[in-house]
Amino acid sequence: MNDLLPYVPVILILFIAMRRRTRPRVITPSRLWIIPSIFLALAAWYAWSAYLYGPHLSLRDDLIIASGFVCGVLLGAVRANTVALERHPETGRIQATLTLWGVGFLLLWIIGRSALRRLGYTGASEPFGVFTDTMMVLATASICTRSIVLAWRCRKLGEVTK
Repeated sequence: MNDLLPYVPVILILFIAMRRRTRPRVITPSRLWIIPSIFLALAAWYAWSAYLYGPHLSLRDDLIIASGFVCGVLLGAVRANTVALERHPETGRIQATLTLWGVGFLLLWIIGRSALRRLGYTGASEPFGVFTDTMMVLATASICTRSIVLAWRCRKLGEVTK
C-alpha cells in the first residue's frame, strides 16, 4: 500500500482535471487577479524566509532561478492557450473548458516534479535551495502569466469586465 501512496495525488489531480475538461466553467476576467495575488504573497513570504534561513546562492544559482522564471512565463502562456474559451449562447458569459492538452500538461508537470524527487535529485527535498527556489519562481511566473493571457483572451472575445 505504501508503494502506491505517492501516486494518489497524481490520480486525484487527473480526476479533477478530467472533470474540468468535461464541464465548462464561467470565467470572470475581473477576478483573474485573485489567485495570482495570493500566490505572489505566498511566494514573497517564501522568498523572505529563503533570504533569512536559506543557503547563500551563487551567480550560477541566480541564473538557474532566472531561467526558471523564463520557463514559467513560457509554460504559463502555453497553459493559458490550452484552455478553450467560448461564449455561452444564452448569457453571453465566457466559459472555459480545459483541453486534453491542458490535462496532459498538468499531469506531465506533476509527474516530472515527483520523478525528480524520487530519483534523488540533490536539493529536491530541502526547504530552501536552488531547486525549491526555482520551482517556486517557475510556478509563480506560470500562474501569473496564465491569468494575464486568459484575461487578454477574454477581452479579445469581447467580455466586459465587471
